[in-house]
Amino acid sequence: LRAQTPLAPVNSLVSTAEMATLWADMSLDVIRRSPGNTPTYASRSLACLGITMYECVVHSNPAYRSLVGQVNGLRELPRLEPGQAYNWLIVMNAGQAVMLDKLYPHAYRSTRCC
Repeated sequence: LRAQTPLAPVNSLVSTAEMATLWADMSLDVIRRSPGNTPTYASRSLACLGITMYECVVHSNPAYRSLVGQVNGLRELPRLEPGQAYNWLIVMNAGQAVMLDKLYPHAYRSTRCC
């Protein structure tokens, strides 16, 4: 995305917010360029991507609460490993890359992440 920008410290909200914006922009670009994409599928895809982004960083702050049990069908997600340190920027990147690839597998075949 911005190769010249080094990874910020784990808890840097500015870098996380910037990265979230870059992922949102990329997601919108993929949605716009995807043939046969319907408004219903696009809106649901954006909801899934947003929930994924939030759930990827929800444990970075004790004040945040998971959406598990609050969103229809979201019953369980992987749990953190006790004692492990997490780089939430990397977690968010991985989650967004996987979800965008799963939702739009036909988009950008030459740049697929997985």
